[in-house]
Amino acid sequence: MKSKLRCRLANSTKKTRQAHQSRDENACVTVVIPALNEAKRIQEVVAYALADSATAEVIVVDDSSIDDTAILARRAGAKVLTSSMLGKGMSMRDGAVAASHDLIVYLDGDLANLHPGIITRLCFPLLNEGADFVKARFGRSGGRVTELTAKPMLKVFFPELAHLAQPLGGIIAVRKNLLQTLTFEDGYGVDVGLLIDAHLAGAKLAEVDIGSLEHDSQPLCDLSLMASEVSRAIFVRAKIAGRLHVEQVAAMHESQRQVAAGIDYVLTLRKGRRRLILLDMDGTITPSRFVLELARTTGNEAALMQLLDTPDSDAATRSERIAELFRFIHKQQFEQVARSLEIRPGVIEFVKQARRDRSCSATAILWPPT
Repeated sequence: MKSKLRCRLANSTKKTRQAHQSRDENACVTVVIPALNEAKRIQEVVAYALADSATAEVIVVDDSSIDDTAILARRAGAKVLTSSMLGKGMSMRDGAVAASHDLIVYLDGDLANLHPGIITRLCFPLLNEGADFVKARFGRSGGRVTELTAKPMLKVFFPELAHLAQPLGGIIAVRKNLLQTLTFEDGYGVDVGLLIDAHLAGAKLAEVDIGSLEHDSQPLCDLSLMASEVSRAIFVRAKIAGRLHVEQVAAMHESQRQVAAGIDYVLTLRKGRRRLILLDMDGTITPSRFVLELARTTGNEAALMQLLDTPDSDAATRSERIAELFRFIHKQQFEQVARSLEIRPGVIEFVKQARRDRSCSATAILWPPT
């Protein structure tokens, strides 16, 4: 079976054209698509899955949609089930139970413009490299919940998983016998929960690049619930693994704060804007130096002046040493000092005008501690 899949990898384009005429007798994958009100794209996703030569069957598990998701999925050639309970996790579980094959690939029902052969590529590590659980990596930055919640929490509680690009991604290839031992969360925490459970069970994990991906974004009102459910799923598993301690919770919150303040995350918020204005508080928007005022407030002025009076040290080393002075200072003190500083005349008007200018309306104000 392994050698045959290698052949399919080399000839995936040719076999894709033949897929609808004759299913490959050696196809060994059940594709499961949990779906809720996905009438817009479900036919396209089902057709895509059936076109892959590794696909033996497609199961769409409908989560009581009020649109034509079930009708369109069945019309496209999928076997359609109604989920036994509400929630994506239960739909994923029901699909796994109904799967006729040992390898299962999960796809989302709202995907578009997928590259050919993704199902075959995802299953390659399962059949050829001894993997048990494969996550898709795709050419799109993680969403807000991924960057601000999942990744910082994994970095603290499960650092061995922190390298994964899309821990919340729903595109997964996994062995059915492994799935039968894992816990399916009801909602948004299901994907990261399965990932952590597989890791804790000793499964061999892998990651496969599937190229760029188009995926509908979650409405803002859903992101808070998503973050809460993802956090709970990780916290529960950290507790089970004996990794949940007060110090780690504090470290996780600090990691989240740093991500939210980082330039990489700020750049993701531009939403097509072409310019980013960075304003330095030290002498640019304020007459005084923020770091000096912070040092005076926290009793670190003497230590700071000593560091500032060492011109022989390089800037990076000096910055690290200055940052160390404020390592245990609560962010509220940073904010209180910032609010107490005088702002130069015209700065507020400038920022407002920049935000009104379409070409440079993404404006960030940074408070560098140097």
